[in-house]
Amino acid sequence: TENVGIVTKEGILKFPGFDNTLAGITVQRVAALAETLVDEKILRKVRFDKIPLEEAYESSEVLLTGTSIHILPVVRYDGRDIGTGRPGPVCSRLLQLLDKDAQENNDLLTEINWEAGNTSP
Repeated sequence: TENVGIVTKEGILKFPGFDNTLAGITVQRVAALAETLVDEKILRKVRFDKIPLEEAYESSEVLLTGTSIHILPVVRYDGRDIGTGRPGPVCSRLLQLLDKDAQENNDLLTEINWEAGNTSP
């Protein structure tokens, strides 16, 4: 139910392609928002590609994305620290962007019209 992504040591945010993984809405939105980090020079690029196990072990950040978790940093994988062993700047910045997007992006929000007499908001 979640997608994984890594930040390579070269500053590339990579997600596996959707050949064998869930084409999640959240990961697609995170990838689009990550282009802001390219503009901010925090990342070099964003791409969907295979992620060899060794590249995951050597990455500076690993993150999970999904509807219920939004973005969750992974600091340890297979008993190995990822990067510094603490959440990294890419994950933190993406979470800020995703939270803002979820609250303010009227083009993607679904309006709910409550029926008359319903006391719920």
